[in-house]
Amino acid sequence: MTQATPSPNHVYAIANAEVGYHEGSNNFNKYASYVGVPNNDAWCTTFNSWIMKTAGYQSLTLMSDYSVDQYNWFNARGRASGFPAVGATVWYGPGGGEHTGWVYAYDADYIYTIEGNWSNQVQKMKRPRREALDGLSIFAYGYPAFTEGIVTADQTHAVAGSVYAVTASVDTTGTGGTTPPPASLYNPYPSGVLPTPNSSSPSAKGLQTLLIHAHYLASTTTLADNYGSLTQAAVRAMYTAHPDKFTPDIAIGPLGFAQLVLDAQAADAYVPPPTDGGSGDGTTGTPGVISPANLSRLRSRAVRTPLIPARRPTSTS
Repeated sequence: MTQATPSPNHVYAIANAEVGYHEGSNNFNKYASYVGVPNNDAWCTTFNSWIMKTAGYQSLTLMSDYSVDQYNWFNARGRASGFPAVGATVWYGPGGGEHTGWVYAYDADYIYTIEGNWSNQVQKMKRPRREALDGLSIFAYGYPAFTEGIVTADQTHAVAGSVYAVTASVDTTGTGGTTPPPASLYNPYPSGVLPTPNSSSPSAKGLQTLLIHAHYLASTTTLADNYGSLTQAAVRAMYTAHPDKFTPDIAIGPLGFAQLVLDAQAADAYVPPPTDGGSGDGTTGTPGVISPANLSRLRSRAVRTPLIPARRPTSTS
């Protein structure tokens, strides 16, 4: 099974379908033979390898049955971190050698995972980021190099292709099971693909909706399937608002879209002050009305100011 654009959503669908699978006698599991590793052994890392290979993304991780080897593989490529990310591998215990899982969501306090060989089966777990659970503390995370980038709680962008978000999740619509935190940054369009300039697609309406919420398009704009000049100018304005991260363009890319989601969320959450706060910009207390000066500051905060205290513990996150 292959996919043109590697996405955590695709991995999640595969992993989620396995929840409830139970091993046979003596650790026998159905995953080892496909990964090409010995059977009848601890199989949490084998499961992580299996879901990535089944998705067609085996080049984005190490096919292995040993968690420490997998951690070393990511670390050697500069893709290990102390912060969670959507689609990341997570390792537990000293050196990452006690257990591992796959992260499908995170918030300020917890990670949400699918893990093989937990109580001898595949389970969904909710684990605290900074405290031990069942005797296991988080050691590190490994970030696969997904084509669309990876959304992470690390605001320093230390790993290539990462986009910062306080809380993030794969799209779990219709899958049931654990309800993840809000603010999914993936698959926002009916077609599941990003629209392109001068094309016609229902996806363009999803892009325009976000541009309106982020105040790059006027609220009176009529949504249309056409990715025309107005939409292109708004996309360029979004890139221009973040000169430290992007070169202005009219085409929306995966990382640009992730930033647009953050801008829209920040604008939607904005509560205007009852007066101009002494700034002289004439801001009113009307919800949804943001002066140009405050809007500029808001977008700046969406990139540079953490919404939770930033810290990098030595062994847990």
